[in-house]
Amino acid sequence: MTTWSPKTYGPSDEYDYYILDVFYNWKLRSEVAQRLNGKPIIDLSSGQNLQSAPAPLLEELARDIYNPLFYIYYDNPAGSFIWRKAIADYETLRAQNACCLSAANALVTVGITSGFYCIARYFAAKFPGSKVLIPVPSYLAFGESIINQGLEPVEIVSGVSPRLMPSAEDFEKALLDRNIKLVYLTPLGNPTGTCITAEYTRRLIAMIKEHDSYLLWDETATTLVFPGHKAPNILALASEMDALHRVIIVAGPSKDRSMPGFRIGWLIAEEEMVRQMAHYNRELVCNPPVVFAGMIFKEMLLRSLGEVLYHARDSEDTTSAVAEVIHRFLGPSGVEVESEIAKLLPLLEGNVHDFFAPFRDTGYLLDECERCHNWLEHCLCLFQSNSALVTSMLKDEIEEISEVQGGFNLFVKLRGLKQVDQRDFVTQLFVRRGVEIVPGPVFGLTQEVWQTNPKLGPWFRITFSTLPDILQDGLSRLLEHKYMYQRESGRNTSGASIGR
Repeated sequence: MTTWSPKTYGPSDEYDYYILDVFYNWKLRSEVAQRLNGKPIIDLSSGQNLQSAPAPLLEELARDIYNPLFYIYYDNPAGSFIWRKAIADYETLRAQNACCLSAANALVTVGITSGFYCIARYFAAKFPGSKVLIPVPSYLAFGESIINQGLEPVEIVSGVSPRLMPSAEDFEKALLDRNIKLVYLTPLGNPTGTCITAEYTRRLIAMIKEHDSYLLWDETATTLVFPGHKAPNILALASEMDALHRVIIVAGPSKDRSMPGFRIGWLIAEEEMVRQMAHYNRELVCNPPVVFAGMIFKEMLLRSLGEVLYHARDSEDTTSAVAEVIHRFLGPSGVEVESEIAKLLPLLEGNVHDFFAPFRDTGYLLDECERCHNWLEHCLCLFQSNSALVTSMLKDEIEEISEVQGGFNLFVKLRGLKQVDQRDFVTQLFVRRGVEIVPGPVFGLTQEVWQTNPKLGPWFRITFSTLPDILQDGLSRLLEHKYMYQRESGRNTSGASIGR
């Protein structure tokens, strides 16, 4: 295990270089497009779910756009009550009632990145000058938020390989620094696609309690875990260990439901923390449009029904479980949510009833749940197949590769590129072949560390959420470029010098 404490955040510079100076330098992009002569530019590292969003959710949004309930008033700084309550209901049901959340535990943000901003502001105010522990590789947005608020990111990487999470022992050593107040974790790794286990999570929770720290749990893409694997339920585990007050969850549909352009996110934390973060939320940009609230209500309700219908134990009474889910969302404690909202908004009473009417039909809900489940099954089948395609096409070029257990990214180390200037390799791949790919330094540390540390080296994220023929084309171009680049740089596949 090795730790780094950067004064500036290197991944931001790397990301800006690739996105601003290369891939979306429109003059250069135009030249590349002309050179390709009709062939498409292919992004092999988009980090996006390139499948269309589930139709039932888009249909709900189209319906709600015409409902004054969702466009006629300004929003609460913490987000629409309908939205926040749905998030709390889903997480409570998913944790099998190990905890009981309310709307006061949820904050709606403009994407998960804005949630990072609110969290960073909170910790900068509560623990000024403190440090935050970030495993490498990780998505860069959280580290950016931390450093911009005057906190110090401490990066920790496995001493074995970046395809693995740092060990629990590595975390424990790092936490000996008593000024570390927050630990960032993703149960489904980006870029690795690997799940952490419940036992691993328990050990980290115990350490966080012991060292008086907090855990930020990034649930991005966790509904896309492959069959046979499972992301731990952090609320159930934290409740079991009396540590709920030390856990913050961030989530959103950008990866899970193919909606990055909607800029939708939320976080879950104890009430006092949410109340304070709502002030920071308002200072930034407040919330996404209220019109998304109905769509998220439907999404959380259908997710909860899906947990019962497609993931429950065989012996469970699904009829009763379905009734419990619907009761939780529409009529908790005998109080009809629809009636209560209508009382609060008497001028919009008819619009409230119009929104809730379809959700009173159990048959409609079950049909919509099946449609969303079929969409999810399609994604999972495609991602598993495409993951195998990547491994097959690159099999002779792979030095190491992450174990993909979900999502649509993998992390791979290619042979024969030791000491190669990664910026030059990636830039030339785009300029000559029209392929976008991002290397390890975008996910933590610096380019120099990745190129000089023998445990690191030429790692790249490959996103495989596109159609197989496009993926195959992009990988073929990557291989062609790699062979040409090696010849031009005088290297063979082992990295040894060869004659020109």
